[in-house]
Amino acid sequence: MPEAVDKEPEIGGSPTQPPPKLASALSSIRRELTDEELSSPGARKLLIDRLDQTEIQVVELKDFRDRFHAADKQVAVLTEKTKQDTAAEVLYGIALSVGALLIGLAQSAWKFQPFGWISLLVGIALMLGAVKFKEVRK
Repeated sequence: MPEAVDKEPEIGGSPTQPPPKLASALSSIRRELTDEELSSPGARKLLIDRLDQTEIQVVELKDFRDRFHAADKQVAVLTEKTKQDTAAEVLYGIALSVGALLIGLAQSAWKFQPFGWISLLVGIALMLGAVKFKEVRK
């Protein structure tokens, strides 16, 4: 016995493969109907059934569209947050490195005052600022 004829195509298939065609018992009949054929109760019932199925599908697709837009907005927000976090991490690393470099340079610059003190104080300030900035961001 053949498979069910009103299967819906699966979502998430390969983009290179076209979606499978829906098999319908009425897919091979001609589409043009005369007024006499449309006046039969069977034809009306079939058309009303198809209309009901279409309306149900429209409601489902509207819900899907709303969920898609909500997810798309969330992705955009999280992407922007990741960019900000990355920039903050880079600034933290630079401030910490330059601060440590200035503290190390203070020993060499100690002979040339006030450059030794300035190097030491700016280095300490940069390192403490970087650490405080990191604590505040958490």
